[in-house]
Amino acid sequence: MPKCVFERSTGIYKGGAIHDTPVYDSGTHILLTLSDYPNRRTDRWDGFLGVRAATAQELADHDEAHLESSATANISTPLNKTLRDLLLDIEQRLRAAGETSTLPDIAAATNKAQYTAALKDIVKTYL
Repeated sequence: MPKCVFERSTGIYKGGAIHDTPVYDSGTHILLTLSDYPNRRTDRWDGFLGVRAATAQELADHDEAHLESSATANISTPLNKTLRDLLLDIEQRLRAAGETSTLPDIAAATNKAQYTAALKDIVKTYL
């Protein structure tokens, strides 16, 4: 039977082990011995000694966090950073020449941080 660690504040399963006791901070986490490993997406600590099904909001929050993490990982590769900088340069040159943007979803971005956030939103639609 696995020993499973859950975050106290959110009830989210963080990890576990069958043979050894996982290292965890008892102030912020709780250790439960369960019959099987919980599903990180659909199971939450029930606040006592077991697990419960995640609420619709918890599922939506988990899915959004996963999507955000995936988009960040995709846009953070060296090639994608280079493409981001190239696209931003093209956008700025178009604006300077009085042309309209060919990429309306990111046309309002004027710096790398804004452009990265806008591109990340676009990447999310393809994940």
